[in-house]
Amino acid sequence: MTYKKVYIDTNIIRDCIRRRKDSSITLMKEIREQKVECITSIFTLIELWNLEKQESFFFKKMRKHVELNAILSNRNQMDLNESELNDINDELDKFFREYNFVSTVQLVPEGWQFAFNIARTTNIQPGDILHLATALGERCDTLISGDDTFMKEAKKFIKNNKFHLRVVRSKQAETEIKLSTGLLK
Repeated sequence: MTYKKVYIDTNIIRDCIRRRKDSSITLMKEIREQKVECITSIFTLIELWNLEKQESFFFKKMRKHVELNAILSNRNQMDLNESELNDINDELDKFFREYNFVSTVQLVPEGWQFAFNIARTTNIQPGDILHLATALGERCDTLISGDDTFMKEAKKFIKNNKFHLRVVRSKQAETEIKLSTGLLK
């Protein structure tokens, strides 16, 4: 399997930022070393900032011994200060400096039509619709994710519409990139 242009989902980036999944970290290393074109979307950045803010807010409230129900009911009313927001910005900036081969793209006009069709015909959540539509609009050969529900629905949509986009997990992509370059036999 040849990997020329891949789209990485938000969870792959979070795996790398949090150092929570070795397969995502080694995948990104292989993508860099094999010079595979790697993209993600502007929406991914927005999603990353939101997830990091939610996590920071949650732990801030837990440290203050706020009850879980109160935290959950107020999670859309975050009160992070400038310093806390700067910490989040620094962490995300660090990722994009370390992984400077990841390009961020906007959804192309054709991608909005893909998004509309995906929304009308699948059970895919709005954020994941934008990921899939961006990968299709950018003519990626592979979308890499760790979200089982999204992957299952995306594969159905791709098959039903005869698109040429593979949807795989980070470990599979890492292994296939190594195989394609002769690093694994």
